[in-house]
Amino acid sequence: SSTFDILKVYVSGDCGETWSISMVTGGSSLAGVNGSQTAYFAPSDSNDWLSFSTSIAANVLTESFRYKFEFTSDGGNNIYIDNINITGTFNTVPFLVSPGNFSEDNDVSLTLDWNAVVDVTTYEYQMDTTEALNSPFLITGSNSYLGAADNLSDTEYLLTGLDSGWTIYWKVRTIGPAGTSAWSVTWRFMTMGSLIGVEEKLNYDLNIKAYPNPTSDMMTLALNLIGPTEKLSIEVYDLLGRRCDVNVAGLYQNLSAGLHEFKITEFGEPGIYTIKINVDGISYFTKVISLK
Repeated sequence: SSTFDILKVYVSGDCGETWSISMVTGGSSLAGVNGSQTAYFAPSDSNDWLSFSTSIAANVLTESFRYKFEFTSDGGNNIYIDNINITGTFNTVPFLVSPGNFSEDNDVSLTLDWNAVVDVTTYEYQMDTTEALNSPFLITGSNSYLGAADNLSDTEYLLTGLDSGWTIYWKVRTIGPAGTSAWSVTWRFMTMGSLIGVEEKLNYDLNIKAYPNPTSDMMTLALNLIGPTEKLSIEVYDLLGRRCDVNVAGLYQNLSAGLHEFKITEFGEPGIYTIKINVDGISYFTKVISLK
């Protein structure tokens, strides 16, 4: 009766970055229905258990909700916690999984992944280079619901053609019989910086030139092959990795060593673009600007 064990329940709405206390109890209030016991105690039937309940603040009821228990012993008896129930309205907002929020050094081609939500019909996603997700390079789309498992393709999006040092913002929401959910918390990630070295290698090995740059109409891509090449492909990507349908042949075969020039037109919207050149399985990149 002289001991004062303490049990605290903490809740978090941001995956454990911050915590707040939801419930505190201790001393005789923590004792079971049989009161304080001086001998070793273990519950033997349902009558030995005591129920506790606490309200959870609405501001932490997000897709990032977590809870934890903290028990501080003051020399009292054993504590047993079981049959934990959380009741309330089911939230259909998906939880983003990877790449991790604020993560760095991600690949320039990677898969965005989020947790599945049951009883929905569609996932909608948005990705952009600005936090407001309102730039001309905004990617929007949707995946049809496939099932409740988290490893299905409906909870994934393959993002390709990014460049080094980019920051990407993205979020997801659901559509179902109950309507459209709120958007998930917007996450951000950065790509690795290794492509800088690759671009330097491109300029050194192939002596690449893109001119005029910036361009308002047609651009010439010139490069010098140091040896015969079986396959060479050229692809153009916008800032968010979408491959652009520009007026340039995609694949060239059996090219001889020496200087080669390729004409590129119809970039589309004004902006910064990445040209990807693959020479016999090795990829190189360079940036260009379209003014028209």
